[in-house]
Amino acid sequence: MKTKTVDATTLRKLFNEAGLYERSRSGEIQALVTYDQPAHPRSGQPPGTRSQLVTYYENGKEVATVHQFELKDGSLGASELPDPKEVVVDGVHYILGTLAS
Repeated sequence: MKTKTVDATTLRKLFNEAGLYERSRSGEIQALVTYDQPAHPRSGQPPGTRSQLVTYYENGKEVATVHQFELKDGSLGASELPDPKEVVVDGVHYILGTLAS
């Protein structure tokens, strides 16, 4: 699979255009929390917030990894949306520039 390094704006656009967050919420694709720790106080999130990495799977294949802040009530903090770190679209693995080094 070809890997392409992109900036955060491009990665968010690819993630959003693929509708991955919405598809995970509807149960069309799976989302698995792979990291779950208390959010660092410097994150600016309310006490009790969790810092999470979530990997999305479609038909058993990884299609995205995101970071998110989950609040005590289960909703998302910060921008209220997941922040993609890598996305697979049409056989190309797009990765955030800072993660490629």
